[in-house]
Amino acid sequence: MTRTITAMYDTRQEAETARAQLAASGIDSGSIQITGQDGGGSQASSSGSGSGSGSGGGFFQGLKDFFMPDDDRQAYSEGIRRGHYVLTVQAEETRADEICRMLDTTGAVDFDARQDEWRTGGWTAQPQMATGQTQESIPVVEEQLRVGKREVERGGVRVRSYVAETPVQEQVSLREEHVEVERRPVNEAVRGADADNLFQERSIELSERGEEAVVAKEAVVREEIGIRKDVDQRVETISDTVRHTEVDIDDGRSRIGERASFADQDGMSDGSGTLETEEERRLRQQREGGTTQPRF
Repeated sequence: MTRTITAMYDTRQEAETARAQLAASGIDSGSIQITGQDGGGSQASSSGSGSGSGSGGGFFQGLKDFFMPDDDRQAYSEGIRRGHYVLTVQAEETRADEICRMLDTTGAVDFDARQDEWRTGGWTAQPQMATGQTQESIPVVEEQLRVGKREVERGGVRVRSYVAETPVQEQVSLREEHVEVERRPVNEAVRGADADNLFQERSIELSERGEEAVVAKEAVVREEIGIRKDVDQRVETISDTVRHTEVDIDDGRSRIGERASFADQDGMSDGSGTLETEEERRLRQQREGGTTQPRF
């Protein structure tokens, strides 16, 4: 039983080295095929014998001769397009494991990992249709409501202080001294030495004192104004409409068959495919010379 074994390489030199090792191990060189792009063009070329890609349908069409899934064919074709080289071996089932171990030591790329890398970059394998088949599709679309949040300005509170002057009045009791000069009439005789003492220069001084208001100001903190912000949580229900497409399948083939079958079973067809009523059927049978009882 023949088995197809495929490996992919980054360079043609690696693929040729693997081919040489396979040939040295006794694999028929005619069953080994290397396919890749030469000269950077889009046309795939092959080295070795066997069924290659040729210049007809490209490497993908050439792989039609091998038993492998369509997804793998498309992936290998994508590798050719990206500049890789594909080595294909037709060998007996008994030597398949030996060939796989040999290819693992020749620098073959991890095919699954490389496909994942391509898919990350946006590549997808397209399903292949058989020759002569046509396919059209109608997308079924629906909108999804996504509700997010953003901060908006709702206003604010500003507190400022300024200096204002207010007239005030206070009462204070002040003491004042006044000197009064009094002249009193005296009629008294002075004798002896006292008379000499009276004829001397003399002066009397007396000062007046008083109180006046002294104004002083002292700042006293009577009150403090503070400002703070509280956070409240609330749940708001957002109502909107979303669009979606609906698909009605109207299969006219089954309805025509069901209609004809129903008419034949009930005997309500006149043979031309036209449905007739119970009364029309009774009248027709009378004209034909026979009568039947109506069925309910």
